[in-house]
Amino acid sequence: RFATRLSRKHPNIWSFIQLIQSEHARFERILIQLDAGASATKNHYNQ
Repeated sequence: RFATRLSRKHPNIWSFIQLIQSEHARFERILIQLDAGASATKNHYNQ
């Protein structure tokens, strides 16, 4: 997931930190939704 979200092969440290922060926020939102009763989605790679 990180490789696809990071658009450059050799990013600077600030873009990497931003990526880590956005992934952390995404993970926190998913946890809140699951705690509220949302069902987990299945990943469909072959569509």
